[in-house]
Amino acid sequence: MASSSSPIVSGTCLWTPTQVQIDKAEVTDFASFVQEKTQFNWHQDFQSLWQWSVEHMPEFWDLLWDWHGIIGDKGSRILANPNKMPGAEFFPDAQINFAENLLADADDRLAISAHGEDGRITRLTRAELKQQVLALAGWLRGHGVTPGDRVAAYTPNCVEAVITMLATASLGAVFSSCSPDFGLQGVCDRFGQIEPKILISCDGYHYAGKTIDRMDVLTALADKLPTVDTVLVIGYLSAHPDCSRLPNAMLFDQAVASATPITQFQRMPFNSALYILYSSGTTGAPKCIVHGIGGTLVQHIKEHRLHTNLTAGDTFFYFTTCGWMMWNWLVSGLASKAHILLYDG
Repeated sequence: MASSSSPIVSGTCLWTPTQVQIDKAEVTDFASFVQEKTQFNWHQDFQSLWQWSVEHMPEFWDLLWDWHGIIGDKGSRILANPNKMPGAEFFPDAQINFAENLLADADDRLAISAHGEDGRITRLTRAELKQQVLALAGWLRGHGVTPGDRVAAYTPNCVEAVITMLATASLGAVFSSCSPDFGLQGVCDRFGQIEPKILISCDGYHYAGKTIDRMDVLTALADKLPTVDTVLVIGYLSAHPDCSRLPNAMLFDQAVASATPITQFQRMPFNSALYILYSSGTTGAPKCIVHGIGGTLVQHIKEHRLHTNLTAGDTFFYFTTCGWMMWNWLVSGLASKAHILLYDG
């Protein structure tokens, strides 16, 4: 008889992987790598591999770094102050750049397919994506963006959002985003706390068959963010939106086309800030939640490759907006060489 603490599992198993699928799985490849380095044999039992990862936590993350081939200087220490909470710190000596890892192997494989509700489709290869990221990073640097500065994006789930995030990360700066269905107060409650230097926004978006102009909201938002030096406008509804009411405004495409690309990624300490996300705001003003560069990268790689079996060339889709943390998770699929699918509806 099962004890009172043991769960009783009943029902019909809906799916079981074949032995061929197990043998070819990413988690199997990782477990083989672990066995080669440590002699631990998981015997194709996921629970035992999980238990090993818990009992040998520094070794797990150290080997995950090597197995994936994370780009950067790992340093000699894997975990400092392991018994402190807060105070424990992974890879305290590491130097890393988030965008450098997502843009590795910039070849002619598809990186992004972005589908708009209006039927538009935009596709970028890994090489094309990197080219545009480095160009926008050059523009941002030319406008004074340095490590730690904030760049805010008020955009649909589009290629420009991904380019902006990666360009920001290329410089060691900090990215934050809201989707354009957020009203003026909702965006001000979030971006007003982080003092962004650059604001990037669409002129509007499509939803439920409707065209929704956002230039009035953008004009009011720019007025309420005194730290913003320049506004880049994505012509999402119109190729040439009227930016006359926006001081120091420029079209996104013009900025990318006119910039001198950077030639080197700015590597940062592992635990430096990458993203600012927000709580829901249901109990007062939204709270800022800072996510680190290295932690975000290695955690997403672990989830994508070991838990979802994401491999190079796979098409990866999650229905989300730029106002939800799942957008950040989706874009990280680029680190696993996946083809990410965006939808702005």
